[in-house]
Amino acid sequence: MYDALLKARLICAGAVTLEIKLPPGYVCRDPAGPHGAQRTVFLEFGKHRVKLGIGKSAFRVVGENGKFFLFEEDKKLMAVNFLKPVYHAPEMAFFNLLPWCKYRCSFCNLPHEGQNDVRIEKYLGLVRKRAEDIRSIAVTSGVGGDGVDVILLREFVEKARKELAVPVGVEPFVTRKEEIDILHNAGATEIKINIHSFDRKVLQRVCPAFLRDTRSLLEHAVKVFGEGRVTTNVLVGLGEGEEILFQGLETLASTGVIANLRFVHGLSSLSPPALLRIAEEQKRVLKRFGLNPGMETMCLRCRSCDIVAGWDV
Repeated sequence: MYDALLKARLICAGAVTLEIKLPPGYVCRDPAGPHGAQRTVFLEFGKHRVKLGIGKSAFRVVGENGKFFLFEEDKKLMAVNFLKPVYHAPEMAFFNLLPWCKYRCSFCNLPHEGQNDVRIEKYLGLVRKRAEDIRSIAVTSGVGGDGVDVILLREFVEKARKELAVPVGVEPFVTRKEEIDILHNAGATEIKINIHSFDRKVLQRVCPAFLRDTRSLLEHAVKVFGEGRVTTNVLVGLGEGEEILFQGLETLASTGVIANLRFVHGLSSLSPPALLRIAEEQKRVLKRFGLNPGMETMCLRCRSCDIVAGWDV
């Protein structure tokens, strides 16, 4: 439990100070996600891994006699290792095809305007370049107009499956069940359809675009992809009550959907013990409905930005 609490504390801190110089390939810059536009590294200790921004922090990594140690202020905590990402994740290629979004969610750093002239071949070239290192692929997109994001995802999945025989997960902004079918038929293995919050007041405040009938979309996705192959981001610590949160997690699990608990830096107000308590409740819920959080793609495969029930706790 101590290590899980340490991971929760690191997630809440969001950053680590590096007093070492890492070889090329260990530092990446994320275009989107929990550490959008930041330089990041992956730390591993025990069974836990965590992705952190590089910056000023009470936590720091120091090199001693060829090993790396994590300190909090002047207190040495434990030895750690660095994981080398492929593309934004260990053992996985994680791409954002459309680097802008028409919505203005307060938890997202993507610009609100941009061009739709995405070259799928560029990303396929990256897959070819690191094919031996890639165990799975995940792909998402900002939201453009006229369903361009779903079109881009379909094209990428169709071509990526021809390039490499690994699972491919998709994270689209869907509004129709037909779009779920399109992506499954293209060859997607798993899907993430985000609800972000069970509290409509929270959604209205942080992202009104997600005030839509997501539950029917998730239920359809489970019918198409199967139980345990559908996930959704649930933002925690934004003012939602635990009762509505726990009831929502149970409703998702009863449908066959696995929640990905997301602490949002700058918005979430949870303490590390509170974050662990939510994950422990989710673990009980998943066990009750016979769901294994060990997905093959996306965030629940990477396990670095979030506390993963059934893995970290």
